[in-house]
Amino acid sequence: MIGTWSTSSFINQGVVSAYGKTTHTGPTIVKLGTLSLGSNHSLSDKTEVSLPEGAMLDLDFKGEMRVSKLSLDGKLQPAGTYRAKNAPLSIKGKGVLKNQS
Repeated sequence: MIGTWSTSSFINQGVVSAYGKTTHTGPTIVKLGTLSLGSNHSLSDKTEVSLPEGAMLDLDFKGEMRVSKLSLDGKLQPAGTYRAKNAPLSIKGKGVLKNQS
C-alpha cells in the first residue's frame, strides 16, 4: 500500500507492505502474517496497532514511529519503546515503535 487509506486495516495472511506517509488513524490489526512498514510515517501516531499471536510487524526503516496504543498477543502494552530486541515474537526490523498509551 502506498499513500492513504481511511478504514480499519486488517491483514489476514502473507506480507503487506506500506510505504510513505499516511492519514490512516483507525485501528491497524494484523490478524496473521506480516505488515511491513517502510517509513516511520507509514502509520499515523493516532492509530492503534494490534498484533495477535502469529502476527508480525516489520519495522523496515531507521528511526522511531509513534502509535497511540499497542496490543501484543491480546494484551494492551504499557507506554514505552518496542523493537525486535524486546518483542521478537511480534516485531522485526531495525525500526522502533513508540507506544504512547
